[in-house]
Amino acid sequence: MDQGRRQDISAESFGARLRRLRSAKGISQSEFATALSVSTAAVCSWEQDRSRPKVSRIHAIAALLSYDPKVQHYAIVDEYLRPA
Repeated sequence: MDQGRRQDISAESFGARLRRLRSAKGISQSEFATALSVSTAAVCSWEQDRSRPKVSRIHAIAALLSYDPKVQHYAIVDEYLRPA
């Protein structure tokens, strides 16, 4: 991955990254919500950066997006912890 692409990804908000990764997996907001036992409105709110999921859901989100929970989910966690 080139440096420009890395900068583009790191500049993504949590919601934009979540939407991109979910869409890339072909998972609808409704399917994602059902898998996490939340409402579709909650997922929509996360993706629009109006709210964020509970910290306790981050591992489940990472698993749904096929991220290695020991390594690759840190990009999501880092963005989650960044002040809004």
